[in-house]
Amino acid sequence: NIVIAATHTHSGPETIRTFFNADVALDANYMTRLASAITQSGVEAWQTRTSARVGVGLCKVADLGANRRHPDHGAVDREAAIIRVDYQDASPMAVAVVYGCHPTVLGVGNLQITGDFPAAVVETLEKQLGTGASALFFNGAEGDVSIGRSSMLSAIGVQTPGRTFEGAWELGERLAMAVLRAFPAIPTSDATVIKVAQHEGSLEGENFPSVSELQQAAKEAGKRAKHIADADRGTHAATNILVEEVYAEARYNNARELEKLKNVIPMTMNGIRIGEAMF
Repeated sequence: NIVIAATHTHSGPETIRTFFNADVALDANYMTRLASAITQSGVEAWQTRTSARVGVGLCKVADLGANRRHPDHGAVDREAAIIRVDYQDASPMAVAVVYGCHPTVLGVGNLQITGDFPAAVVETLEKQLGTGASALFFNGAEGDVSIGRSSMLSAIGVQTPGRTFEGAWELGERLAMAVLRAFPAIPTSDATVIKVAQHEGSLEGENFPSVSELQQAAKEAGKRAKHIADADRGTHAATNILVEEVYAEARYNNARELEKLKNVIPMTMNGIRIGEAMF
């Protein structure tokens, strides 16, 4: 079974069209190159397959993710899931880490392609494990969990202090070290149950007002944003107006897409069981 699943980054080329770039064409050359690389990685994985021992575990994660919209009471992931894969001699072959947090240490001022803090997680794990072991990072159910930056300011392009590569590395290394502390205690077996199931279904879209209403609201929000005086930029009132422009445009674009789908979103759900873990 092969599952091709999307991960998530705020520091890479656009590969989908959504509310923030609904009318922008994707880079065809990049998309072709990406598809070829994904295909080749799957072929190579199959050609180099070997027997292995697999185990799953958890580690505690403190002071990394924060709820960006409800910092006082919102949901936050306090654990990372770990999949440990060993060679038959018990030396590490691979480790996968699942942690729910947006990779948003680097802000809107960064125009380089980067893995943000997950890149540091991967590099630190591979260096510490040795034996040529591979590390993988999966975002998990990140929702409103990020590294604590304001999603509102990010939405309007404000670059807040402290969003540096050094900061990304510090957080990623911290998560990697938490994984490494738990790693030795995770038992592996060559009889681990691995099963896959698939379900074709659908989800109902949000009940927006009419597309025409939302289009008008987006136009009015845009007009208000254009009339912000230079002297007022940076004030709380101006920030609220600019944020509303972004979200008004988002609601309009989302409603347009849902109208095309008759408000029903087709959804393929894949379930993968590895021992006691379920994805």
